[in-house]
Amino acid sequence: MLTDAQTKIIKDSAPFLADNGTDFAASMYKYMFATYPEVIRFFNQSDQKSLAQPKILAHALVAYASNIDNLGVLSDFVEQIVVKHVGLQIQPEQYPIVAASIVHTLKEMLGEAATPEFIDAWTVAYTQLANILIDAEKKLYAKQAALEGGWEGFRDFTVTKVEDESSNVKSVYFKSVDGKPVTTPVPGQYVTLLFTFDGQETMRSYTVSQKVTADEYRISVRKVEGGLVSSFIHSDVKPGTVLKVAPPTGRFTYTDDGKKILFVAGGIGITPLISIIEETKGKDSTLIYCDRTPETQPFGKWLDDAGVKTTNIYSAAEQKRHISKEDFAGVDLGNVNVYLLGPAPFMTSVRSLLSDLGFTGEIKTEFFGPVQV
Repeated sequence: MLTDAQTKIIKDSAPFLADNGTDFAASMYKYMFATYPEVIRFFNQSDQKSLAQPKILAHALVAYASNIDNLGVLSDFVEQIVVKHVGLQIQPEQYPIVAASIVHTLKEMLGEAATPEFIDAWTVAYTQLANILIDAEKKLYAKQAALEGGWEGFRDFTVTKVEDESSNVKSVYFKSVDGKPVTTPVPGQYVTLLFTFDGQETMRSYTVSQKVTADEYRISVRKVEGGLVSSFIHSDVKPGTVLKVAPPTGRFTYTDDGKKILFVAGGIGITPLISIIEETKGKDSTLIYCDRTPETQPFGKWLDDAGVKTTNIYSAAEQKRHISKEDFAGVDLGNVNVYLLGPAPFMTSVRSLLSDLGFTGEIKTEFFGPVQV
């Protein structure tokens, strides 16, 4: 429990973190990966190079320091972290590694200003947050394991089929090696896969891209130029390949409150929407789907049979246009829930368009990568 004096120290740290948080986080990760290489597998190194992960941690630290005396306002963010951690199979023994790395970097950056009292305050504050997360994650792990077909950790699955969905998207189907039932994901959820390359483990999360039948999962992966895992999946995964898979998780799921539905997808962001669209078939729904060209847009036949009013927008084909206010003309924005997925800039643009149109309802989103603040 933080004392009043320690609480003040943490709150007073917020301006420093706001000004220097990204540099601090980048230095912390660099130290942690060098000192504790066993945690590298939990992080996409592309997010380190782009500073996406350090920026998110910096924002998180500022939010935590600023609200240390009122953590209730961070409950939604904490839930995001818990779900992400459970997807990655984070365990309690990893938390002291982060604590030691934070303390080391604080001392390194602040020098004499990192007094024993300052370090003690941050140690207590981090331990407090870690305990909150560990407790919530323990409950979610137990809930997953208790489901029919549930499991803990990574389970072996065998690839049964690989299909081309477009010029740069492949779908991979896989079933459990042990032949036992598997959890049926809530439409919109994802699974995390564990890979090993040259002795180094790494993980990636992919949406289960169809309603599960016959205990078979499907993921659909767009090849990213230079992408380690997506290139491997496109080049080397074939029937018989064994994949290590964590249980389904995720918060991007459908809630039926009687309203109409607007789906907005950018590129491979369509994948979480597929099972939700299948789940809501027959309801009043609209899909606006943006991609570069018809050749890169996956799931063409499925779209033809999906039973949802669809507008296709191509940014690099002859049409050469981007989503605009006019594309929402036929949507009853006063009585609709929005499910939005795609690259971060795309989602920011769509949010802005909807705001300009006066939409004030809920926009449900998911981020693949670091937790968003």
